Amino acid sequence: MNWENIQGIFKWVFLVFLAGFIGYFGKYLGQRLISRFSKKKAHKDELLPTDKRKAAIPPPMSNEKTLQKIEKKRLKQQQKASKKKS
Repeated sequence: MNWENIQGIFKWVFLVFLAGFIGYFGKYLGQRLISRFSKKKAHKDELLPTDKRKAAIPPPMSNEKTLQKIEKKRLKQQQKASKKKS
């Protein structure tokens, strides 16, 4: 082996090592930033007044609407079952 080949090999090994080093710390920095922003968002949600938090939750459906939906689903299941039998 001549000296030029050895220098080329060392150059590529160094570049691969450097790319791995940059990639690792880039990933680590990204995870830290994401966790920091998610903590801030969670903290903001805790500071909201309770009435605003309740407004984000949809109101429960009335009993009548629930019964209508259940009946509609039951009819669909019956129709599918009758089509399978045919």
